Amino acid sequence: MENKTGKYFKYAIGEIILVVIGILIALQINNWNENRKTDDIRENYLKQLLVDLETDKIYYNNMISTLELFAEGYNDFYKIYGEPGLNASKFILEIQKINFLHFEIEFKTSTIKTLISTGDIKLFESTLRNKLTTYNGKQKHIMTVSNRNANSSQDILKNAMMNGANSDLLLRLQNQPNFSEYLNIEKNFPKLVLELEAFLNWKKLTENYTISSFNSLIKKSDNIIESINKELAK
Repeated sequence: MENKTGKYFKYAIGEIILVVIGILIALQINNWNENRKTDDIRENYLKQLLVDLETDKIYYNNMISTLELFAEGYNDFYKIYGEPGLNASKFILEIQKINFLHFEIEFKTSTIKTLISTGDIKLFESTLRNKLTTYNGKQKHIMTVSNRNANSSQDILKNAMMNGANSDLLLRLQNQPNFSEYLNIEKNFPKLVLELEAFLNWKKLTENYTISSFNSLIKKSDNIIESINKELAK
């Protein structure tokens, strides 16, 4: 009986050990599967970030080219100050040949926002994580400052237009001396010139800021792309 009992206990202990080993193996396999899933998620995020960053760079470069063309228009306009006999009417007619368009800055890419909002940004090591959050913060700041300043310049322009800074109207009034005298827009000319100059300078400063900021973001994008490629190569 003692021999049978001993054999039974040995058998039971062996079974328990096998069960424990099986559980440990299952846990190890489960952990391996979870780690593989996490790695797959991280890799997909990294690849999507590369797409977003390249898309951002295309946007930055296109905007820089457009704003630099605007700057050429401003320089052409300022040549009127080198001509003799400049008056308010000519100033108003010439300044409205420049491009008054305002482009609302908006970043279409969203992977970084998704990473931050879901908390998945913790999947990355701290250095890359910090680069991404800094980059996102810089985008937000540039968008806020540029759009706010552009809206301010547009407010100045609207006010000037309401007071007669309208080249089409001035041209139409050339054939209507009585109506022109009735409107008496000339009395507003000194104010209009100052308002339009203020608008132009504000617009120039905003666009120069945007160009400088976008060049900075291009450098940050290249730096992050380099870090991501190193991560994917591991």
